[in-house]
Amino acid sequence: MRDFYIFDIPVYRCRKERYYIEMGEAVEKHKKECFEWPGFSRKRKSSRETLSRVEADVRTAFGGAWEFNQIIGWVRLFPENNGLGAHVWFVEGRRLTRKMRKLFRLQAMSSCPLNYSPPPADSLQIFRDLLKGLEDMAKQRPLKEHYLDLSVLRRTAPFIDWRRMIDESRRVDTQSKRGQKGQTN
Repeated sequence: MRDFYIFDIPVYRCRKERYYIEMGEAVEKHKKECFEWPGFSRKRKSSRETLSRVEADVRTAFGGAWEFNQIIGWVRLFPENNGLGAHVWFVEGRRLTRKMRKLFRLQAMSSCPLNYSPPPADSLQIFRDLLKGLEDMAKQRPLKEHYLDLSVLRRTAPFIDWRRMIDESRRVDTQSKRGQKGQTN
């Protein structure tokens, strides 16, 4: 059921740690430019308020909070047949910079199958297959140079009954197809 999304996984331009290191370097560089120039009196200390305002301005200009402003794509999971599939949405652009206008486009009309788990497979096996499929996907274009954040999935997925969700979505999909056939006759 390709329109029945069950999980959205963000794709970031870079890892959180790298982003905040770059931001810290930019803040320090800007503070030096502001407060260490010829004629500036080192005896006169800048107020904490001024320093904090300068830091806030640089952080905002740098790109803001990583969690919300550095997303460059999404992997959307959905149940399909006896497994899970994914659509990859990725920002359109030649260069992916930390400050950019974003227009997300579906990378391919077909889905990316992540796993095939026949009905005997339990939820834990489906989850393991899903993680392996996502980790493999993260090694390929367009994701391979970026960061697929699986942290929320790893925290919540063990509590999801994947087998039941796949079976139930297949049942609902079959019923809706029967209903559509009845309407066309």
